[in-house]
Amino acid sequence: MKEIFVPSDGELQYKKKASFARRRKAGSISSLAFGVLAVLCLLGAIVCIVLTEIGERSKETETLLYILSGSFAGGAALFAAATVLISKIAHSVYQTELDFRERCDSENSFFVGEGTLATFEKDGLRIHAESGKGEAIKVPYLEIRFFSVCTRHLPREKGEWSVVIEVPAKYLAKAGEPVEDGPALIQADAKERLYRCIENFGLTMIGGREDTKKSEKGKKFSLLKSFVFPDRAGRKRILTQIILGVVAFALGIGLAFWQLTVGIILGVFGSFIGGRAVWSYIQKKSVLYFYEEGIYWKEEHKNDSVFLKWEEIESISEEEKKGYLFLKVTCPYGSFYFLSREGVMEFLGQNHPEKCVE
Repeated sequence: MKEIFVPSDGELQYKKKASFARRRKAGSISSLAFGVLAVLCLLGAIVCIVLTEIGERSKETETLLYILSGSFAGGAALFAAATVLISKIAHSVYQTELDFRERCDSENSFFVGEGTLATFEKDGLRIHAESGKGEAIKVPYLEIRFFSVCTRHLPREKGEWSVVIEVPAKYLAKAGEPVEDGPALIQADAKERLYRCIENFGLTMIGGREDTKKSEKGKKFSLLKSFVFPDRAGRKRILTQIILGVVAFALGIGLAFWQLTVGIILGVFGSFIGGRAVWSYIQKKSVLYFYEEGIYWKEEHKNDSVFLKWEEIESISEEEKKGYLFLKVTCPYGSFYFLSREGVMEFLGQNHPEKCVE
């Protein structure tokens, strides 16, 4: 991400912010429009293919329908590619806009939430609204810890880096709310300017930094053991869709002897619904993987999955909550809870006894 020059004049800053906002909105609208066009072209291709199979048509009309089918299919692919490309450009513009807005406030300011900035000052961290409205919160550096954290949703070196700032919860409590004694965590995007700022103020950063070596980022991790936890309730719900898909597929085969096109369409619909349901049935589970490099908790959805490297894990223990056994994995910045069962702690005791606690 390139840094944009920040003019000292407030009016010029405002115009630049407005320019960024217009470009970002234009990108979002264009991406949505191209996405809609891709869907419409795909529907047009399907309609043309169906029309070529239904009823008697002249050779010229049939040829025209085939040409239209190909054109719509090509348009769908082209618009889909444009949607992805423009989305990436719009995201890049948004990241540059956020950095510009931070630096308009101060070279030592960073977003820690929607419209909320954390500014490094001589005597502490000032948390305040970007608009300048409301009362700012001042937290002394002696009560703050900084963590460099990589969030990984897959068992690999590559992940999303961020800086997690731990402050006493009492500073963030709203008026009238009960004050907690524990810490609160706020998060900022990891960027070189933030790392430099923390270093310049003589503060300590806990955790590593992103490894830019491609060989390390693409390194394949070694699986040692896995424990599967099926989602029985979720699988029960999916069974209805599987039955519907099988019935539609069987009806499609039967109808194909009477009306080929209708039978094929129904059969394809049934196989799609049934196949998707079978895949969902298989995915309705959670898996606890142990790799040579760390622990991977896999959920049905990728963003709910997490991979933790051994070096960032402080301790591991088991806890029982509401009749379920959980594995409590504690890191410097917080704890993660994964389902556990017989054999998990035994495996950990054999392979990583230094991490296990009662």
